[in-house]
Amino acid sequence: MLDMERVDKWIDEHKQQIVDELCAWIRIRSVSDETEAQPGQPFGPGCAQMLEYALASAREKGFKTENHDGYAGSVYMGEQTAGEIGIVAHLDVVPEGNDWVHDPFKGEVIGASDTFPGYIVGRGSSDNKGMGVMGLYAMMCARDLELPLKHRLRLLLGTSEETGMSDMKHMTDLAAKEGSGVTLPDVTLVPDAGFPVCYGQKGRMVVEILLECGDDLLAFEGGSVPNAVPDRALAVLRDLDDMTIEELRLDQEVERINHGVVIRSQGKAAHAAAPENGINAIGVLARALLETGRLTPETRRAMRAIKKLLSDNYGEGAGIACEDEQSGKLTFACGMARFNAGRITLTMDCRYPVTTDINDMRARLCVNLAGMGAVIKHIDISPAFYMEESDPRIQALTQAYREITGDTESKNYTMGGGTYSKDLPCAITFGGGFPNDDPVPDGLLPEGHGGAHSPDEIASIKSLLKTLKVYVYAISKLDDVI
Repeated sequence: MLDMERVDKWIDEHKQQIVDELCAWIRIRSVSDETEAQPGQPFGPGCAQMLEYALASAREKGFKTENHDGYAGSVYMGEQTAGEIGIVAHLDVVPEGNDWVHDPFKGEVIGASDTFPGYIVGRGSSDNKGMGVMGLYAMMCARDLELPLKHRLRLLLGTSEETGMSDMKHMTDLAAKEGSGVTLPDVTLVPDAGFPVCYGQKGRMVVEILLECGDDLLAFEGGSVPNAVPDRALAVLRDLDDMTIEELRLDQEVERINHGVVIRSQGKAAHAAAPENGINAIGVLARALLETGRLTPETRRAMRAIKKLLSDNYGEGAGIACEDEQSGKLTFACGMARFNAGRITLTMDCRYPVTTDINDMRARLCVNLAGMGAVIKHIDISPAFYMEESDPRIQALTQAYREITGDTESKNYTMGGGTYSKDLPCAITFGGGFPNDDPVPDGLLPEGHGGAHSPDEIASIKSLLKTLKVYVYAISKLDDVI
């Protein structure tokens, strides 16, 4: 039986070191960007710098490391005699966006008091660099306390989770390649959601939709990544009369420029898997343009299509709404809009239930888009992930969580968010958010701030340390059942 008092003592002794480590990781801006790829840096220099920094930190702590062509890195503890237990986290982050109160890449502690250790604020603090640091220190704890494990431990660090997960596709391809010498863990824990255990994830369909516009529209832009509800959008119209401009100014930001009128709309950022938590600025902008009554027929039709597609969060406007008992409702969100040569390209992020007939859904979408004057430019489908909740590995993780936290009420779940569980064999999403976490104190951050893809992203130090404790115990439990 693992002596949890020794674990508590070890965590307390390393608390400041853990905080300092995470702050240092946050200071490296690691937005994954394939357009900046260089040899050995498939997702740009920021991710490459972050990966090498993390691996160097692990080597300084006495671990063996491996850089997998810049796509991912591995940190090893022990010998692979009976197999391997993995923890996987991603080092890439979504772009910082707008409206931060704190510097997104400073890495600092806020909200600390005599009785509460505070929060680490910065892009990646909770999604997902905090969990990478947690995984590294869970391995340190297991090593220093000489846990009698049969399996080798391995921390996998990815660099393109936020932009399609091609990092783990590279890893699975390497593992399948004869003579590569690359293997993957027997079981991998993915701390990129909430506790207790996520045993199912909706499939994901990313669709690029093309809309023709008239010559009155000179620009229409919004969003920076497909998997986030944008909080800003911009359009440029060739001209508007003064009265219409004044009416628009009641709800939008408007300015005249030499060749037209700029209209800027604001919304509220949110993760595309939970679009109901946000307000899509692209939809706000389309409705505002329609209300001017000054659009050409072609542009009016395009704006009506956008308004309909974004009229709800569940695919009703697109004619693909559905749900199942295992994973709930389909969600449908617009992450980006781009304008080129008189045409708008919308990038839609759809999370579909685990039992969905993909071919039927795709056919219905094509028919409904055609009725709006829109066509599909590109479509990318990622399958759903599902394990039976009765699986012994899931039960071992559930027991570990309950024994450490005392929480017997929270249930295992399915979700719309996609993690590495979809891309690695036997990868189980387990934490690291707690269902009954302490609420953020009033006044610490503005409303709408603090979330994973939001301004002033924060990670609770108390929760981070508790996750570390749960993981050390869960590793010992898994070691007995696999």
